[in-house]
Amino acid sequence: MSQQLNCRRKSKGALLGMSGAGLSKIACGLGRTPWIWIPAQFCSSFTFSLNSCSDTAIWLAKVQPNMQGRVFAARSLIV
Repeated sequence: MSQQLNCRRKSKGALLGMSGAGLSKIACGLGRTPWIWIPAQFCSSFTFSLNSCSDTAIWLAKVQPNMQGRVFAARSLIV
């Protein structure tokens, strides 16, 4: 039960990260001055790291420890 709640929390972090990055990119695209672009890009970069950390945590929780090297190597090759 606690593992399922933990995975839900990680999933929410990944969804929040992608939503924040999308909103920041929209603000960057609609902005007309560097005073809009710079904070929007900063927020976008910050939320991409949140998404990446949550995504990696989900993979670590779901993949068996003896297979993690192979799975992460294949994932790195594809990405």
